[in-house]
Amino acid sequence: EFLVNELALVHLLVKHRPALVYVNLSQGTLGFIRDSVYFWTARCVGIRFMGELAGERFRFLNGSRIMYLYGKYVLTHFSSVRVLGKQITNEMAHKGITNVTVYDNGVFLPSLSSTSSDDDDGIVRLLFVGLHGPEKGFDVLVRAIIALFERDITCELHTIGEWQSQRFKEAIQKQVTLSGLTASIHFHGVKIGEDKWEILRKCHVFVLPSLSEGQPLSILEALGFGMPVVATPVGGVPDILTDGVNGFLVQCGSHEQLMQALLRLICSRDLRNQMSEENRKLYGSRFTLDHYLRSFETWIEQHTDR
Repeated sequence: EFLVNELALVHLLVKHRPALVYVNLSQGTLGFIRDSVYFWTARCVGIRFMGELAGERFRFLNGSRIMYLYGKYVLTHFSSVRVLGKQITNEMAHKGITNVTVYDNGVFLPSLSSTSSDDDDGIVRLLFVGLHGPEKGFDVLVRAIIALFERDITCELHTIGEWQSQRFKEAIQKQVTLSGLTASIHFHGVKIGEDKWEILRKCHVFVLPSLSEGQPLSILEALGFGMPVVATPVGGVPDILTDGVNGFLVQCGSHEQLMQALLRLICSRDLRNQMSEENRKLYGSRFTLDHYLRSFETWIEQHTDR
């Protein structure tokens, strides 16, 4: 099947001779090798090639020496490579890859006239959106919630997303049950469209304690809904959050730091409101879908006209 697709691509490139080929590149070794075949095809027929590396941990650059050298050679011969944060740009430069560009992601949101606000019941609702697994720090988050309740701090945790594995799901649910928090932690599963937006409208604080990230779309959605954000300083997250201004940055794997940051937000409506206003403004000035599309168009035009 891959050979058939490759031959079809060669035919299209030779027939239409586009000014540029753009590919969203795989982070994995085998996936990158596959994607690099498209690069070599475009190179052989004299067509510029651009790519995007989402995420932060590019396994093909961090494996064997041979694979690192191959990945570096291929990437440095792109017209440009997009990455998702200044921190990632610095890491790529350290590896000798400097033909990179950074611009923000953008997300479409529904009408924001009715977004997150404190409900009359006084319960602060925390939200997690993403894969329920250790890489996203989900186990750390559950420990932080348990620590809050041990301090007699009342809140709710709402989660959206699928489980990484059945084994992980059973372990977390057992932990929640033993802690007596089944009524306070709500696993909504995968939600899309209005079902998802309805949950976001009811929540007040967004939390994403990941071990690795690019520029998470879930955080950008939370900004638009006016939620303060608690996250870890990985990938492009520090380019979004200013600690103490529109959220808090906490150490990866530290449920204690995570708990303390959440505690500050749960206990202070004024702080939540202040950060909420900051994030609404930030979303409007940087992270709308229109902003993203204009940046993407500019990037393409810059390298097409060369």
